[in-house]
Amino acid sequence: RDPKIRTAALRMAGSAHIQLHQERLAVDAYEALMQSVPPESEERAGYMLLLGELYHGLQAYRKVIELCEQILSLDLPDVKTEEQPYYVKEKAYYLLGDAYSKLEEPERTIAIYKTAFERYPDSYYSASMLFTVGMLRFQQGEYVEAVDVFERFVQAFPEDPNRSFAEYYMGYAFFNASDFERAAVILE
Repeated sequence: RDPKIRTAALRMAGSAHIQLHQERLAVDAYEALMQSVPPESEERAGYMLLLGELYHGLQAYRKVIELCEQILSLDLPDVKTEEQPYYVKEKAYYLLGDAYSKLEEPERTIAIYKTAFERYPDSYYSASMLFTVGMLRFQQGEYVEAVDVFERFVQAFPEDPNRSFAEYYMGYAFFNASDFERAAVILE
């Protein structure tokens, strides 16, 4: 087969297997797809993201971490297109942090998202990452830090669907820190 047709066929085969709930066959197709392109290419990184998303759906978070760390080690240009409204590495940071969050490693998640914010301040995933950091700080009992993050979240993303949750947890954090006056103001 023509290599371009082979690549398109493998991508569609992987998608078909996902629709058929044949995840192992989808993994095989995406791994073959990944191997079909040059190792340091952006195209390969894109296929690695597809595979990472599939592993994420399968809750194989260590595999997600492995793939995302490989992507982040590549020397790739940051390019956004209409079909891909994010940078490949931007999404790799998001998936990597989320995988660590699922594995209950909050400090790693926070560190990864901090790096992502520094590198991609207007990330497609900024709202989700910032909200997650606030929740992790809250869950760790770091209420002052949680309030700071939730305040930044509310200011930066006033229309985000998680705004009301951020405000609730801000009030809850003030309550847990025994600042009942501020808790009452925010929670009313």
